This record gives sequence, structure tokens and C-alpha cells, in this order.
Amino acid sequence: MPRSYYLLLNLWLNLFLFIFLLPIASFAQSKKTAKKGEKKAISAQNKQKILKKGEKEAVELPALLTVQHKRGAAKRTEQAPKIDGKLDDVAWELATPMSNFTQYSPNPGAPATFATDVKIVYTDKSVYVSAMLHDDAPPKIRKEITFRDAISDDDYFAVYLDCFDDKQNAFLFGTTAAGVQIDGRVNGTIEDLQWNTVWKSAVKTNKDGWVVEMEIPYSAFRFPDRLRQKWNINCRRDIRRLRETSYWNVIDPIVDGTVQQFGRLDSVAYIKPPMRLGFIPYLATVSRQTPVADRETTTWDTKITGGMDIKLGLGESYTLDASIVPDFGQVQSDDVVLNLTPFEIRFDENRPLFQENIDIFRRGNLLYSRRIGGRPINYNAANDLVKNDSTRRVAYNPDRANLLNTLKISGRDKRGLGFGLLNAVQGKSFAQINRGKGLMENIETDPRTNYNMIVVDKLLKNNSYISFVNTNVLREGLQRDANVTGTEFRLVTPSNMFALTGRAAFSSIYKNDTAQTIKRGYSYLFGISKISGSTRFDVSRSVDSDTYDPNDMGFLLTNNLVRNHLGISRVNFTPRGATNKMNVYMNTTYTELFSPSVYMSWLFNVGAQIQFRNFLEIGGNMAYQPNVTHDYFEARYTRRRFVRPSDVMLTGTIQTDTRKKASVLATFGYYAASDTSHWTGYSAAVDARLRLSRQFTLIPSIATRFYKNESGFADTLKGQEIFGVRNRQEIITTITANYFFSSTASVAVRARHNWTLVDYQKFGSLDDEGILKPIANPFGDDRNPNRNYNIFNLDLVYRWIFAPGSELNLIWKHSIINDSRALQYSYTQNINDVLQQKQADLISVKLLYFLDSAKLKKRKRTVVSDAPQ
Repeated sequence: MPRSYYLLLNLWLNLFLFIFLLPIASFAQSKKTAKKGEKKAISAQNKQKILKKGEKEAVELPALLTVQHKRGAAKRTEQAPKIDGKLDDVAWELATPMSNFTQYSPNPGAPATFATDVKIVYTDKSVYVSAMLHDDAPPKIRKEITFRDAISDDDYFAVYLDCFDDKQNAFLFGTTAAGVQIDGRVNGTIEDLQWNTVWKSAVKTNKDGWVVEMEIPYSAFRFPDRLRQKWNINCRRDIRRLRETSYWNVIDPIVDGTVQQFGRLDSVAYIKPPMRLGFIPYLATVSRQTPVADRETTTWDTKITGGMDIKLGLGESYTLDASIVPDFGQVQSDDVVLNLTPFEIRFDENRPLFQENIDIFRRGNLLYSRRIGGRPINYNAANDLVKNDSTRRVAYNPDRANLLNTLKISGRDKRGLGFGLLNAVQGKSFAQINRGKGLMENIETDPRTNYNMIVVDKLLKNNSYISFVNTNVLREGLQRDANVTGTEFRLVTPSNMFALTGRAAFSSIYKNDTAQTIKRGYSYLFGISKISGSTRFDVSRSVDSDTYDPNDMGFLLTNNLVRNHLGISRVNFTPRGATNKMNVYMNTTYTELFSPSVYMSWLFNVGAQIQFRNFLEIGGNMAYQPNVTHDYFEARYTRRRFVRPSDVMLTGTIQTDTRKKASVLATFGYYAASDTSHWTGYSAAVDARLRLSRQFTLIPSIATRFYKNESGFADTLKGQEIFGVRNRQEIITTITANYFFSSTASVAVRARHNWTLVDYQKFGSLDDEGILKPIANPFGDDRNPNRNYNIFNLDLVYRWIFAPGSELNLIWKHSIINDSRALQYSYTQNINDVLQQKQADLISVKLLYFLDSAKLKKRKRTVVSDAPQ
């Protein structure tokens, strides 16, 4: 059966799952939970015995270097406290406080400056957290309003819950003194704040400091279905005017991993994971104006779209996330640059759909989610078709694929077994070609495509793990299919001092609708490192074969490489003299071509970062290549060697104290080649942050780069690759303004202008030794490779979170591009010229509303009970 039929079958199976199976699954789960609850029912007397026994029993936790594990206790209450920022509820009087915080920075191991008292109680529905954060100067508490999940420079409190006792993963729930919620997932030392859930919090400042109250429903996180819970816990407090971070259970910065340094939370028992089922339907109107090459004016195309996100708990450990007809109109515009390199530019993932619950899919380094719903695979086909035909024009060419639906299943059970399934289906995309006289022609730029990824991940002792990963891409028609299978592991010694890491992958590219293999390739990385202590090192070797290709669903800058790396560093987190902390490092990387096995480059790096007592931070780095570099990638088609001279690059950074209303991060760089080409470069950037009020922040930035006598690929002419010596300069200016009406309503404006000028001085061709031999200018004025590139983007977003998990977005995205061969050296004239060009606009109004099945059932029961008898 042709692969295209499997693709269509998968599409219909997904739709069937969304429409029919989800209600059935949720009903079955509720029945199963009810029956399971009946079987495990115990008397109230036994229940109290279990709770009291949990308070008395001690659980031995392994010691990690200097880390000691505290014990805290949660108290069951039948009367839930009111979340209002006041500690006058009876429930708090019965709870035992968790106190005596210890500094993480700037003085690791020292007692926290101010006292913090944390109490935890719980009911059958939620866990409640309160914190009294004492402060001797309440008016000095930092309370800047920011976006959700942005800690910024505010006083901050957070609680961490390792509910599966695996000492590697945890849930994070926090809030700033301004009431801004922060939630996320923690893996080892990495905090992923893209994960969001629905919970309640309230803060209030009083004469003794400030107060936090949280209600975290059990539906907001996951825990095992067992009679007595084994939760690990930690609490964090930031006092920003002191730049102090402290934890309830001490976190030693020289120890690798934070979750394994948590304390134990006792006495949580006789709670059950609830049914987790939520819906987020959305409705949006989208008006789009796209420049058309053969029209003086553009027209607006308006349509109404709708879709739904669905979240379903599959038992106690796993969650299904599904999205039907996702919309990404509110996503920030990409920071596009003029790319003169032979490599693809990697953009950040800004789409919430692919940001949340994505941690397990990072195993194996085989997923670049921008491939899904990204640029159509044959996007350039329309331009190539009309390139030499003056009678045709490209009227419309979508730069985003037609993403129909996505499905994710992810989670980890109490045995440490993690599972992830990611599936996405794209529909066809078409470009429109104007053939004149009102005739339009459709050109397919993207076929129906199915993306699929499966991950199985097993946590092992001592913060170790092993994973198995598979990605698969199926395309309808004559386009290629791809399959990549890989593994990743990390084995840590019991002392948590040394780690053995590695990964391997095999890729296969197939001709569609046949079983014929186009190419197969492999990749592996193997390394040993010292991960804890003040002195650390790492040794690694990585190989990417010349036929290894994971880029249908992953991202690899280039294959056909062998890298050997050695690094050593010395870190000091204890204040000494004028410094708070310091990091000094050295490393070297020796790179070879895989096939044929020949030398490419040898790089040395040495650098340091220092933070002073006044919180001024400086850093510097020197990168030195003592030998010439043999570049086998700059020549785009023949892959001939291009010999670059040995060089040195010096970079530095300075960051002022971020507690000030105005803070600055400045970077600078200098580059010089060692030969007679006089190849030099300069770079500088300044990013400022201006706090004009608690509600208004202005962030201007400017970056400039200038390279003189830079050599590189210019163009092809009659099948011959032409190189050039050029002067290149780039100026990027960005202004971001954020105004907050409240912690739930804001408007953000971001304007960005990128001007890049490329001026070729002379030309050459590569000889057999990889040296440029001068040639006369082979290009005429109509096809010179000079570039004067301008792009201007303006994003304006109004966001109102009118209920937990529900929001209204108003978006305007404005984009202008001017790409010319005529050089314009005046910066102001470039801005004027780009503003005169045709613009692309998108205006969208998007409404999302969160529906929780538990609340819907509760409301239904309430209506019935109030009905007349």
C-alpha cells in the first residue's frame, strides 16, 4: 500500500480520536477511579492512624556531599483556607512552619537575611501553601508587574514538589510580590517555565513583610495513586534589593542537580489523583494583507477560524494534549537576518503548543519543533518557476504550512518510566501564480505530511537515565520520507561527582511510495565529565557521518564532522575579596572531516566571568586558532576546500546592577586574521532596561557589526562558484515597551529594524589548494552580488487574562522587507526607503476559554441540588 494512504489513514484516526474517543476515555477513567476508590476505602479511624504515623516516621535520604535533607510536615484540614493573602484561617494555625532558610547566593551556606515561615495543609481536592516572608523594610519590597512566568527583578517565592520521589523532576509554583504567577517543570538544574497550569494565588504586603497564599488543585500536577505519598519539597525566596536567593533545604551550588537536594514532606496521605480533563476552545478573526508583486495596492483577506485544545489525564502519570486547527497568529515575529553562511538559521520556538510539556521530547536531540507547521518543503518552487518567465508573477506563497492537528502524550510513572508520543498532521499548501489576463495557477509547495515521535525514557539511580527515541516523517506524493532512531544515556557515580554521557542515532531517507532507501547515516557522542565540585572537566568525541540527516524533524547544522573536545573550569561561589563569584575556563576543540578523514580546524578558548560585591558583572573570552582552517562547507556545490587564515577573536561583556531602575548589558568583540589579507572585524551591542514605573518598562537595544576584507562565497555564474572579498556591516535596533494595567492585563509593543550592507571589493576562484586566485569582476551591474537588506517588524499585542486559563488577545503584526542590489550607506535613508515599501499586515482577535470538567460537574450538581423538590 502506498505511504500516502497510511498518511490519510493516520489523519482520519486522529480526527476519530479527537471527536469520539476522548469523551469515552474520560468517562471510563472516572468510572475506574470511582471503583478503585471504593476498593481502597478505609475507615476514618485507620485514616487518622496513617496520617499520624506519617508525621512520626523518619525516612532516610542519601546524603550528597555537604547537603542535609530537612523534614517538613503537611497537615490535613477539613476547612480549606481562603486564598486572599491573609493568614487568619484556622487551617494555618494547626500547621507546623518550615523555617530557617539558607542562602544559595551571594553567600552560599549562610543563614537568610530575613525569616521565612512556610506552612502546608491539604484537603481531598487541593494542597495549600502559605508563606510569611518577613522583611524589616516592607516599602522596599520589589513589586514590578511583569508577564506571567517572568520573574524579572521582583521579590519572589516558590515551592517545588518532587511528587514521584525520583530526585530528578519537580513541579514549580511561584509568585512575585506583585502577584505575578510563575509555574514550570524542573529537570535536574533546568527550570522550564513554558509549562503552564491553572491554580490560584494571592499576595499582600503588611507591616512585617509580605504574605503568599496558594491553592494548587490536584488536577494541576501529577502524583502516584498510593495510600501514603512520598513527596520531596523545597521552597525558594528571592530578596531582590539584596540580590539574595535562599532555600528552605540548602542547595549547594557545587553539587550537580537541585531536585536531589530537596527535603522530605511528610504526612500527605489518603489523597487520590483526580480525573484531569480540560478544554480550551478558541475563536479568532484574522485579517491579512500580503504584498503582491504585480499590484500597486494590496487587499485584505479576512476569515474567521476556530479550534480547540484538549487536555486529558491518562491515569495518574500521563497526559494527552491535543490541538485541532491550531492558530499561531499571536506568536512574536522571528528575528530574521541576512544569511550569508552555508548553514540554516535556527529560530526559537515561540508557539505555546510546542513549548509546553516538551521536556521529554528533548531526549536524543532529534526534535526541532519548528519543522512542524514550518515553511513548506517546496517554498522556493514558485519563485523558481517564474524566475525566467516575465509573463508570470507569484501572487501568493504561504510561508507557513497548513497544520491541521497535533497530539501529545507525555508523562512519567512512579517507577521512573517516562513515555512521550508526538504526532502532527499537515495538509497541502499551494502557491498561486498569476499567468496574466486573469488566469491563476496553483502550485503545490507542501504535500500532506505526518510527523511522529516516540520517546521511552527510564530514570536510573544517582540522577542517571537512558532513553530510546524514534522520529518519522511521511509525505504524500513524490517527496521523500525520513526515519531516525536514537538513544541517549547519562550514568552518574554514587558520589554524584562524575558522569558518563552518550547518544547515538541512525537516519534513513526513503523514496516515497517505495521501499527504496536513498541514504543511511549515523551519529554518536561519547563523553566523560566531572560534574560537581569547584574544579570540573569534560572530555568528549562526536561523529556525524557524511550521510547522517535528521533534518526532516530535527536540526543539524552540518554533518560529515568529527569533533574532539577537552575542557576544564574552576568555579568559586563564595565571596572573596571584591568578588561574589568567579568562573575561569579553558577548552580546546579539534575538528576533522568525516569523509575523507582530513584536518579542518583547531580552536582554543580561554575566558572568565566575574561578579563583584556591587553586583557589577564582567566577562571576557579569547578564541584562538593557531593553524589555518580548512573549510569544506563555504563552497556550496563542489564542497572544495577553502583555506581560511589563523585568527584570534576577543570578546567581552559588562552588565551593571540589575536592581537599578536603569541597567545596561554591553558586549564588544574584535576579530583579526593573521595573514596579509587584513581581514578584521568589530562588534558592539548595548541592551538597556529602563523601569519607568512599576507598570511600564522600556527595553531599547542596538547591535552593530563590521567586517572588513571578509572572504566568502558570493554566487554562481555559468556553473562556476565565485568567491569574493567584501566589507559587511550590520545594524540591528530593537525597542520593546511593556505596559501593565494589572497582573492580568497588558499591552506589549516591539519594533525591530535590521539593516545589512554587503559591498564586494574584488572576486576570486578557488584553486586546487583552497586559495583564492583573483579574477576580474564576472558580474554585470544587473547581477552584482552586493546586498542592501532591510527588514522592519512591528508587533503589538494586547492580552487580558479574564479568568484562570482564559484570555483575550488583540494582535497586530506589521512587516516590511526591502532587498536591493543598490547600496545605500545612509542609515536614516535606509529607514526611509524601507518604510516606503509594500507592507504585510496581520490583525487578529483571539478568544480562549478554559473549561475544566471537574468544575463543570460541580456546577451541574449545584444546579440540581437547588431545584425545587
